[in-house]
Amino acid sequence: MRRQFFITGTDTGVGKTTLAALLCAALDAIYWKPIQTGTLEGSDRVTVMRLAGIGTDRTLDEVYKFVPPVSPDLAARWAGVEIDLNRVNLPSSLMNDWLVVEGAGGVLVPINPKQFMLDMMVKFKLPVILAARSGLGTINHTLLTLAALHAASYIRLTRAQMLEELNLDHITTARAKGAGEGRVVVVHGLRGVLVPIVTLFGLDLGGLLGGAILTEKVFSINGLGMYAVTAISDQDMPKVMGVVLVATIFIVFANLLVDLMYAVIDPRVRTK
Repeated sequence: MRRQFFITGTDTGVGKTTLAALLCAALDAIYWKPIQTGTLEGSDRVTVMRLAGIGTDRTLDEVYKFVPPVSPDLAARWAGVEIDLNRVNLPSSLMNDWLVVEGAGGVLVPINPKQFMLDMMVKFKLPVILAARSGLGTINHTLLTLAALHAASYIRLTRAQMLEELNLDHITTARAKGAGEGRVVVVHGLRGVLVPIVTLFGLDLGGLLGGAILTEKVFSINGLGMYAVTAISDQDMPKVMGVVLVATIFIVFANLLVDLMYAVIDPRVRTK
């Protein structure tokens, strides 16, 4: 079981620090906020120490600290520096200890001109705990944050595959023929990395049915998910079996669609 967590929120002031303090107190965990802004009003590290009743030995120093209470990217620019994500690394000596890592703001808060807080989460590869408000109208913020976290797997896969694809011989040939960099990346490079991305998309299609149960329940939509919940509550086995049959057919056709898309994306599949 992972003993380390990354805490983020739907926006600022949503209670990430309080949640981090509760976890530190309950698990006797070490607290770390790699990037801290707004130190003029006090640091979150001091707040966690006060709320959780822990000492400095159970906290780690910030890698970057800025006085203005603004986004890390803007605060760094005002300070005349740029945040380097390569400098922010999980302490290897704490791999077996409880560790609570708190992000600065939400998942799409910029930390430099090219990277967001989401990139730090992808780098750390820790389970993410999302702090959200309970007020009316905040469900959109929560769903958008969860969507951004889910998209991280596609971003990471696309980047890794693209870096490998751009070093292949056919890319070098395209550049030697005078093709523009945009055409090289989009036409020659991206098409070569679509196969694993489509495979991942096919796996996610099956998860849409599971998500439909939660979505239809929250928004009171009469659909297959709500029908399944009602059937399970009523212990109506014929209805449950019908839902399972429809879900199975959907997943089979989704995988068939993915296989057909392989032939469209990669000509080598058609020749076989």
